[in-house]
Amino acid sequence: MSNQLSTNAKRKVDALVMQMQQAFQRQDWDTCGQLCMQIEAWEPSNPETANVRGIVAMQSGDAQGAEHYFVNAVNVAPENIGFQLNLGKLYLQQGLSEDAFPRFQRVLELKPDDLTAILGAGQCLLQFGEVKQAYDLFLQATEKHPNDNILDMALFRAAFQLNDLNEAKACLHKVLAAEPHYAEAYLGLGQIALQEGDFKDAEKQSLRALEYNPRLNIAYAFLANIKIFNHDDDTLIEQIKKYRQAMPKDSAIYMDLSFTLGKVMADLSEYQRAFEYIKKANDIKYEHLNYNHEAEIAHLHAIVALTSEEQFQTTSKLEDDTPIFIVGMPRCGSTMIEQILASHTSVESVGECNFFEAAVAELSDSKAPLTLEKMQDFSAQQWRELGSVYMKKVRDVHPDARYVVDKTLSNIRFVGAIHQALPQAKVIHVKRDALDTCWSIYKNHLLGPVYSYGFHLGQLAYYYRAYHQLMKHWVDILPEDVMYALNYEEMVEHQDIETLSLLNACQLEADDACFHFEKSNNVTITASQAQVRKPMYSSAIGSAKPYQENLHILVDILAR
Repeated sequence: MSNQLSTNAKRKVDALVMQMQQAFQRQDWDTCGQLCMQIEAWEPSNPETANVRGIVAMQSGDAQGAEHYFVNAVNVAPENIGFQLNLGKLYLQQGLSEDAFPRFQRVLELKPDDLTAILGAGQCLLQFGEVKQAYDLFLQATEKHPNDNILDMALFRAAFQLNDLNEAKACLHKVLAAEPHYAEAYLGLGQIALQEGDFKDAEKQSLRALEYNPRLNIAYAFLANIKIFNHDDDTLIEQIKKYRQAMPKDSAIYMDLSFTLGKVMADLSEYQRAFEYIKKANDIKYEHLNYNHEAEIAHLHAIVALTSEEQFQTTSKLEDDTPIFIVGMPRCGSTMIEQILASHTSVESVGECNFFEAAVAELSDSKAPLTLEKMQDFSAQQWRELGSVYMKKVRDVHPDARYVVDKTLSNIRFVGAIHQALPQAKVIHVKRDALDTCWSIYKNHLLGPVYSYGFHLGQLAYYYRAYHQLMKHWVDILPEDVMYALNYEEMVEHQDIETLSLLNACQLEADDACFHFEKSNNVTITASQAQVRKPMYSSAIGSAKPYQENLHILVDILAR
């Protein structure tokens, strides 16, 4: 470390560090690397070189290498705000909010008004489902940073998720008053227009965003989600292609634009080209994943092996029938079912909040975390405590709702525990054709490490098989009236009959709004946002058929 060097050596290292930082600012990577080596010869654990090497690794897409260097820098100089922020931002980019959040918290302990840390912490809170907490954090920060567009955009996103569309619009108009060409603000207006069911205005605002920033790649993805492309859009399509070609072939933007072009080519019925774009996007994502497929499948199999019918003799005996859980695979139609239920006058939604797993974590000791085996030995009181912690999280969001829908699909792992903690809760299992489900997962860029199985066709198929086995296991061992199975295709073909059956399963009176869910003002923040603003349609049934020649791996594994 620096304090172990002689005075002359310290001066030498400080001079080299200054030169390295100057080379870094010039983006002279060769000189930067040479200076790093010179510094490390004098001081192998120098945190500045570790930080610079981490930034370079991050820019080149080497997330694992970047983490190694940033962690080294933080360990040597934990009070350095810049090092903590770099590590936090890296984790956040990877969707690892639980790892990122402590980094931003540490910065805020050292410097409470640091805007980067506030924005990072708030983004983590949004991903945790703690939307109100994120909103309050951003709102408080506006007192010290009253005219910061990035902060106002963060406040917009939180207000939007809280379904406060007037506040969300006010944030965007404030940004545009200060900077009329702020592209992301126009895209935000497009998102609000979509939320209000105005597809024409949503398209208009997103095109305006691209007018001011043709390299706003999320605007292209948004457009692809809300409209059907045709050859009248050839100029726009060529613009997307040129932008993609200008990007590094393994970059996140190249990947995002490949997903977008896959959707565009599908709209044009050019299915082979669509598949090629989609496969390229998935291959890039897969190359940068830190995912243990075998461990994930083993975990699902372990749940089957460790849970039995006898365990349900012990429950919390809580009488609270507020929660309605929706479980299943992504892209199974769960958002549509959530919107049908949340349209009911007695029902609110907490979306994909992850509250149940958070409640389990809250009761877990960090030194001796809860495991499946330990939970098998829970007493009725422990199950009651778990159910109460979950309900407190729900009531923090919806204090007065009669029923609350929780659409955290990964709760497939916790169905048994949910019944033991909340024995009066309803569980709706939404099922869709296996091949259509898997193809829809593969062609849509699902965010978050929980969906890491979805970027490789073989791993996706094996995960689906394990999921299918797990859900069959729950049907076999749970009391008969706990879980209601809903078939997506049946809902599409017989909307009125299936909606009534769903409402009956949830012990809800019929409500006309449930039959016109597309008119609901409930906010959805998923890949299905555009779909649930349209009346029921059947075009998604059989959506994998045009691609079956390319899906042999999926077909073969699913058929075994």
